[in-house]
Formats: sequence, structure tokens, C-alpha cells
Amino acid sequence: MAMAALDHLAAAPESVVVILAGTGHARKGGIPAQIARRGKTPHTVFLPLVPGSLDPQALDADEADYLLPPRGD
Repeated sequence: MAMAALDHLAAAPESVVVILAGTGHARKGGIPAQIARRGKTPHTVFLPLVPGSLDPQALDADEADYLLPPRGD
């Protein structure tokens, strides 16, 4: 997924790419790390706080830039 996003940005540098992935792949150690290893493409990580999936007390800036509250909160 990281390579597909970078290939698209190389072909259309004025575009913005949004990647929707599961929390394991979306954390900074997943797809964002692969993107960072291949260049200086700016990126931001948003993780949704899904009850029972992520512990917001255990997450820090090494995992995500922003934590999104559950819908309805």
C-alpha cells in the first residue's frame, strides 16, 4: 500500500492521498514507516478510538498524530 501511494504521488505530485487501513497497519510503525523509509513525503496518522480495540492511555506520539473519538462522543 505504501508503494502504491508513493507511485501515485510521483505521477501526480499535486494530489493528496488518503489511506484507510486497519489500526495495526495505520500506526506509525506500519504503512507510515514504509513511506518514511522511502523518502520525505509528509504524512499524518489519525487513529480512531474503537472501544475494545485501542487503549488511548497506552498510545502516544510514536503511534499516531491524532486520536479520533468514537462516533457520537
